[in-house]
Amino acid sequence: MDKTKHRKVYYVEGENKACFEVNKPQFRQSTCLDEEDDYYEVEAAKSSISLDLPTQLGYFILQYAKLRMLQFYYDLLDKYVDRSDFEYMEMDTVSERRV
Repeated sequence: MDKTKHRKVYYVEGENKACFEVNKPQFRQSTCLDEEDDYYEVEAAKSSISLDLPTQLGYFILQYAKLRMLQFYYDLLDKYVDRSDFEYMEMDTVSERRV
């Protein structure tokens, strides 16, 4: 779970207050909700992040995913499908896609 992507969402009234929020370093995005009354939804990064997940949990999840992929390979594919009929193209337990 990547807590660095968590956002704080709050609402402000008035264009001056919205401009004040835009100048903060944590500011990420604002959306005008009502043109007449000048209500804005402001999305900001959290000023402090508590990374409280234990390292052992992440290690267990990664190793368990690898175990399940190997079980699929040896218990199903290797047993019921000839090796010349298939080829593993990609096997990844750490899926970090960057766009």
